[in-house]
Amino acid sequence: MHRHHCLQLLLALRGRFTSVVGATTYDHQQSRLFASDVAHACDASACEALVFFVEPMSALGRALLPLLAQGDGQTASLPGALAERLRAIATRSSEVPDVAVVIEVIGAIAHRNGGGMVSTSAEGDARITAAIDWVEHHLGESFDSAAVARCVGLSGERFRHLFAQHTQMPFRQWVLWRRLRHVRARVLGDGFTLTDAALEAGFADQAHFCRVFARRFGIAASGLLQNSRNVQFIVPVAR
Repeated sequence: MHRHHCLQLLLALRGRFTSVVGATTYDHQQSRLFASDVAHACDASACEALVFFVEPMSALGRALLPLLAQGDGQTASLPGALAERLRAIATRSSEVPDVAVVIEVIGAIAHRNGGGMVSTSAEGDARITAAIDWVEHHLGESFDSAAVARCVGLSGERFRHLFAQHTQMPFRQWVLWRRLRHVRARVLGDGFTLTDAALEAGFADQAHFCRVFARRFGIAASGLLQNSRNVQFIVPVAR
């Protein structure tokens, strides 16, 4: 079992898979969506599958949330029409699926099923936005929530409350998620070695990063970095 900040969307392109959430096993699945921070396990060894790790604050995350709300809030099978549309997009070529098209398809079908898109009009606290910017520029350093709170003029307790309200996760977990994201972006986008990217993001070494990554996502970091078509991370566009 593993859990992480992302929503996880698993889509079988060929064959079927098994997944487990809590005490419930879902056999012979062709699609399955898991909510953020829900413990789950998947066995897709008998099929070719596409996996999306989706940050809840991204456009795709906001489109997926209504689908979860129609189930028990923890996991849901995709509507048949949506699964078929996504499978057609994914198998159209050997290239990485067009995320913009995926977002459009999911948003349209979620809206048709009565969900609609989650509103993004509410403005965040400027102090938390400043804290996020500070962390992004100091990922390789050692710091705690109290130090960041002082930088933005808040008490430690007030900062932790506002931060969790703004990001939907505790500060420490959010920093770890950002560090994992940073390593992946540096390796796949900027050509860094895994060792250099891990050190830059604040991990002790490559082995430390790989252990944390496997524990969080249930897959080996090496497999992700070698096969970016079948495993996709969807995150908000940088400001």
